[in-house]
Amino acid sequence: LPILFYRNKIIVLDYWTASCGVCFQKFPEYEKLYLKYKDNPNVLLYAINIPEKRDTTGYAKKRIEKYNYLFPVLYSDNDTIPKQLGFNKYPHLIILKDGKVRFNGYPNISEKKIFVYKLEDEIVKLLNE
Repeated sequence: LPILFYRNKIIVLDYWTASCGVCFQKFPEYEKLYLKYKDNPNVLLYAINIPEKRDTTGYAKKRIEKYNYLFPVLYSDNDTIPKQLGFNKYPHLIILKDGKVRFNGYPNISEKKIFVYKLEDEIVKLLNE
């Protein structure tokens, strides 16, 4: 994509797997955050499924579609990006601003709301830069 696409954009990439229970526990909060920012053209949130060896075609899609979430879900056909970025545990968040990685790590979800509050705090901080 052209560099202008990334200017002032905050892109949240939430990587997950179909067998990740914690991923599914946090999706309702991720949905609330998505709904809050969906009309802001400078904040883009995506959930990206990474296939596991035991996944069958369409399993992850069937698992998540039953919840009718509105946040965009992307499906990778391999784990190349996680390997390149050095992670293999899920959920995993990557936050970019202006095309640069600003956060690359495991979200703190020890309490249900902590994940969203910290993620939202990060979004607000980046919006205000």
